[in-house]
Amino acid sequence: MPSSLSEEEISEAYKKIYALYSLYGCNGISMDKVSQETGISKATLYSYFDSKESIVTNMVSYLISCLDSVELERVNSIDEVISCIEDFYTKSVMIAALSRGNFLHDVKEKFPEAYESAISAMKDLEKRFESFYNLASSRGYVKKLYLPLVTSQFRSSLPLTVDVEFQKAHHLTLTSALKEYYIIFLSEIIDTPYIHILEKSSIYDFIPHLKEVLINDFYITTVRRSGGQ
Repeated sequence: MPSSLSEEEISEAYKKIYALYSLYGCNGISMDKVSQETGISKATLYSYFDSKESIVTNMVSYLISCLDSVELERVNSIDEVISCIEDFYTKSVMIAALSRGNFLHDVKEKFPEAYESAISAMKDLEKRFESFYNLASSRGYVKKLYLPLVTSQFRSSLPLTVDVEFQKAHHLTLTSALKEYYIIFLSEIIDTPYIHILEKSSIYDFIPHLKEVLINDFYITTVRRSGGQ
């Protein structure tokens, strides 16, 4: 591997490191495992990270960058509103994959400042979504709902889309879980005159790609059954 990495290579490396963390925990990962899984030489790793601990704090920074990158500024048409909601949904699924398991709990115990930064970024995203939603509601694109309840349900339910045990229990595949959760989420908030737009949503084209990202980059396993996955 080269001594310097592109932003894309660093992003891919973080995803694989998150996966390792999910599988083995903080004490179970090592620079050797990280090097083997990412294909990045230990020498190059050490030029970016002083230690295994610095990898974890940088992982938190990467998680925060994912939270900050959610697009919620365009509300001039129903198409823009749905595009923002799609971005919020797909990024939220990836964030759920990044932070599943004991990752945030371990960070809270070992790196409290990094943990507080991550929690602050999550709260900021909720505030941005609230501002976006209120503006979209005032323009008649989404229903007037008690938003704290909507975001609470969203936050508690989202991890289920990447939970293979939940999928097994409810006879879902990863693809169907992603689609069904999206349909439920969007149909609950989009105002009735625009509900027909859901049938043309680009999310249906993106979900197969999102599924592959979750499997290949985050080690999300799939439930296999007759008729596909």
